[in-house]
Amino acid sequence: MLPVTVVAAHLRTCAVELAAAAEDGSPWGTAEDFAAVVGDLLAGQRAVARALDALADRVRAGQDAGALAEVSPVELQVTTEVLQAAATAVVCSADALEESVPSIERMVESIPENTHL
Repeated sequence: MLPVTVVAAHLRTCAVELAAAAEDGSPWGTAEDFAAVVGDLLAGQRAVARALDALADRVRAGQDAGALAEVSPVELQVTTEVLQAAATAVVCSADALEESVPSIERMVESIPENTHL
């Protein structure tokens, strides 16, 4: 298993590259590729939400175990609440994206195969 800092940096780099590819106006692949990217983004959002929730749990556990005794309880509470709120927001975003999947599937079915977007 890779260190979490390496995994997080890789996630950031991949997200930056994906955003740049989507924004630069060059051909992005077929409609099928588009649908696959949406599916991967959806799965990725669900995983990011789980990671944020797990980070909140780790802060709570660190507080309970005394490992974070030097940190103000207010700061720990704020950090935990922000991480949980971020996790909830990502879940809401994933839920919204998931609602578009049937429309994306119909789009892919209604255009010629290998149509590039």
